[in-house]
Amino acid sequence: MRKPLIVVTGVDPTAMQATMASLVWALPDVVAIRHVIEPITQQLSRFVSSMHGSEDTADIDLQHACVGCAVREDILPTILRLSQEPEWKTIVACLPVSAEADHLCATIARDAQVSRYVRLASVIS
Repeated sequence: MRKPLIVVTGVDPTAMQATMASLVWALPDVVAIRHVIEPITQQLSRFVSSMHGSEDTADIDLQHACVGCAVREDILPTILRLSQEPEWKTIVACLPVSAEADHLCATIARDAQVSRYVRLASVIS
């Protein structure tokens, strides 16, 4: 069974984090992934959490501090990894601030391996 993926995007980091937290508390067995791009250091920071607290954090060096690299290097692989863990029923992906969801959505639609485990349930902007 494919797990629903809810994508959160926007331009206000506080509003995005509040939306992500609301979803974690409102839905059962949710895991949330938040990514932050640091353009100066060319790093992508990943924060994975659930209603039980922090599950994982990591800093990933990117060749380019762009959304395309972030999706390819860590966002999509993290979604795929979490979709195969049995304790999670829903995945919430909070994209980097000002990132549009269309790139991630198109990549999921084209990637047979990812679309086997995940279905796009909603985009909240």
